[in-house]
Amino acid sequence: MSMPDQLEADWTRILQDWGQLVSYRVVSTERNLETGGWSETCEDSPLLALAGGSQEVPDRRAGGQSLQSEMEFVARTRDLPRDAPQLTDRILVADQEYQTVAFQQLSRGEMTALRLARR
Repeated sequence: MSMPDQLEADWTRILQDWGQLVSYRVVSTERNLETGGWSETCEDSPLLALAGGSQEVPDRRAGGQSLQSEMEFVARTRDLPRDAPQLTDRILVADQEYQTVAFQQLSRGEMTALRLARR
Protein backbone atom coordinates (compact mmCIF):
# COMPACT_ATOMS: atom_id res chain seq x y z
CA MET A 1 0.00 0.00 0.00
CA SER A 2 1.36 3.44 -0.91
CA MET A 3 2.01 6.02 1.80
CA PRO A 4 -0.93 8.30 0.78
CA ASP A 5 -3.26 5.29 0.76
CA GLN A 6 -2.02 4.26 4.20
CA LEU A 7 -2.54 7.77 5.58
CA GLU A 8 -6.07 7.82 4.16
CA ALA A 9 -6.80 4.46 5.78
CA ASP A 10 -5.39 5.68 9.10
CA TRP A 11 -7.50 8.87 9.09
CA THR A 12 -10.58 6.84 8.18
CA ARG A 13 -10.00 4.52 11.15
CA ILE A 14 -9.29 7.41 13.54
CA LEU A 15 -12.48 9.24 12.54
CA GLN A 16 -14.56 6.06 12.76
CA ASP A 17 -13.20 5.24 16.22
CA TRP A 18 -12.88 8.67 17.81
CA GLY A 19 -14.83 11.13 15.65
CA GLN A 20 -18.06 12.75 16.67
CA LEU A 21 -20.83 14.15 14.52
CA VAL A 22 -21.08 17.95 14.78
CA SER A 23 -22.91 20.61 12.78
CA TYR A 24 -20.71 22.78 10.58
CA ARG A 25 -22.38 26.17 10.12
CA VAL A 26 -21.54 28.42 7.18
CA VAL A 27 -22.53 31.98 8.07
CA SER A 28 -23.16 34.67 5.47
CA THR A 29 -23.76 38.29 6.41
CA GLU A 30 -25.60 40.88 4.40
CA ARG A 31 -26.05 44.57 4.98
CA ASN A 32 -29.39 46.29 4.49
CA LEU A 33 -28.48 49.63 2.90
CA GLU A 34 -31.83 51.19 3.81
CA THR A 35 -31.66 50.47 7.54
CA GLY A 36 -27.89 50.13 7.92
CA GLY A 37 -28.42 46.87 9.78
CA TRP A 38 -26.81 43.51 9.23
CA SER A 39 -28.46 40.13 8.86
CA GLU A 40 -27.02 36.63 9.01
CA THR A 41 -28.03 33.55 7.10
CA CYS A 42 -26.80 30.17 8.29
CA GLU A 43 -26.49 26.87 6.49
CA ASP A 44 -25.75 23.81 8.62
CA SER A 45 -24.31 20.51 7.44
CA PRO A 46 -23.23 17.40 9.37
CA LEU A 47 -19.49 16.85 9.81
CA LEU A 48 -17.56 13.96 11.33
CA ALA A 49 -14.70 15.52 13.27
CA LEU A 50 -12.12 14.64 15.88
CA ALA A 51 -12.72 16.98 18.82
CA GLY A 52 -10.00 18.08 21.21
CA GLY A 53 -10.63 19.09 24.78
CA SER A 54 -11.95 22.48 25.79
CA GLN A 55 -9.49 24.92 27.34
CA GLU A 56 -9.78 28.38 28.85
CA VAL A 57 -7.58 31.00 27.17
CA PRO A 58 -7.31 34.80 27.51
CA ASP A 59 -9.99 36.53 25.44
CA ARG A 60 -8.29 38.73 22.84
CA ARG A 61 -11.45 40.82 22.46
CA ALA A 62 -11.19 41.84 26.13
CA GLY A 63 -7.46 42.51 26.07
CA GLY A 64 -6.82 39.27 27.94
CA GLN A 65 -8.74 40.49 30.99
CA SER A 66 -11.19 37.59 30.84
CA LEU A 67 -11.15 33.98 29.68
CA GLN A 68 -12.95 32.27 26.84
CA SER A 69 -13.40 28.59 26.09
CA GLU A 70 -11.68 27.27 22.94
CA MET A 71 -11.75 23.85 21.26
CA GLU A 72 -9.87 22.29 18.38
CA PHE A 73 -11.38 20.04 15.73
CA VAL A 74 -9.80 18.03 12.93
CA ALA A 75 -11.85 16.94 9.90
CA ARG A 76 -11.32 15.78 6.35
CA THR A 77 -10.98 18.79 4.10
CA ARG A 78 -13.19 17.16 1.46
CA ASP A 79 -16.00 16.76 4.04
CA LEU A 80 -16.14 20.51 4.70
CA PRO A 81 -18.65 22.62 2.76
CA ARG A 82 -17.43 24.30 -0.41
CA ASP A 83 -15.14 27.31 0.21
CA ALA A 84 -14.76 26.33 3.86
CA PRO A 85 -13.23 27.00 6.23
CA GLN A 86 -13.77 30.72 6.70
CA LEU A 87 -13.37 32.79 9.87
CA THR A 88 -17.14 33.40 9.89
CA ASP A 89 -17.89 29.66 10.06
CA ARG A 90 -19.00 27.95 13.26
CA ILE A 91 -19.33 24.47 14.74
CA LEU A 92 -22.22 23.41 16.93
CA VAL A 93 -21.46 20.66 19.43
CA ALA A 94 -23.20 19.64 22.67
CA ASP A 95 -25.61 22.62 22.50
CA GLN A 96 -22.70 25.07 22.27
CA GLU A 97 -21.74 27.24 19.31
CA TYR A 98 -18.06 27.84 18.53
CA GLN A 99 -16.69 30.54 16.19
CA THR A 100 -13.68 29.82 13.98
CA VAL A 101 -10.56 31.60 15.26
CA ALA A 102 -7.91 29.92 13.10
CA PHE A 103 -7.46 26.98 10.74
CA GLN A 104 -4.67 25.16 8.95
CA GLN A 105 -4.23 22.34 6.47
CA LEU A 106 -2.67 19.08 7.67
CA SER A 107 -1.45 15.93 5.95
CA ARG A 108 -0.90 17.48 2.51
CA GLY A 109 -4.22 19.31 2.68
CA GLU A 110 -6.26 16.15 3.25
CA MET A 111 -7.18 17.19 6.78
CA THR A 112 -8.05 20.59 8.26
CA ALA A 113 -7.46 21.63 11.86
CA LEU A 114 -9.85 24.27 13.21
CA ARG A 115 -9.48 26.28 16.41
CA LEU A 116 -12.77 27.73 17.61
CA ALA A 117 -13.93 29.94 20.51
CA ARG A 118 -17.25 29.51 22.28
CA ARG A 119 -19.69 32.27 21.45
